[in-house]
Amino acid sequence: MDGERQVFQVDPRLVARRRAMYLLRWLLGSFGLLSIGLYLVLVFVLSPSQFGNSSPLLVVLLFAFLFGAAALSYRWDSYRYRRINSPMVTTQGIAPPFKPRELFGVRDWVVRYRDFMSMRADDADPRFWPEYTVSLIDGTTFVLSPYDILWYVTEREGSRYAAILDVIYKVLQTPQRLGAEAIRIDEIPLDSFKSATAAAFQ
Repeated sequence: MDGERQVFQVDPRLVARRRAMYLLRWLLGSFGLLSIGLYLVLVFVLSPSQFGNSSPLLVVLLFAFLFGAAALSYRWDSYRYRRINSPMVTTQGIAPPFKPRELFGVRDWVVRYRDFMSMRADDADPRFWPEYTVSLIDGTTFVLSPYDILWYVTEREGSRYAAILDVIYKVLQTPQRLGAEAIRIDEIPLDSFKSATAAAFQ
């Protein structure tokens, strides 16, 4: 969009590396375990002497265990791979570190501030960064947590990200900007982010 300025972005190479890692684990974990199970079944059928006096039931149970482990690995690593987003903050929107399940099919998901219906901070210990539950106009709900960004950056950069989320939260808390009939905000001034992040490092 015209006038949109970047506030924060994780190096795309770090995101690509994280995706590649989970994709590799997904393939090796699920298909590797399944291949081992199928191999054992084939060996038992074609050369049962390899198993000595082992009961067929034992082989079936072993295959069932490996199949179950492969299914769990497929489900879990698939979930972790597909939820990864490309984290970014601009003056007009935010791309959270993770996507909600209903948006797994979207490669890089960016939420515009004008689509926020509410942003609620948790009641965390003040010694820790707060997390936020965000609801959008279309009914989508997700959590913004500064701790998620630590997958990619140092704690110092995490503090900067936490300060950025605090700016977004405070801007959206004015009464006329909450609820379904709220006045939508198209952009948060870049200076608001700069002053907040500078204060975080003082």
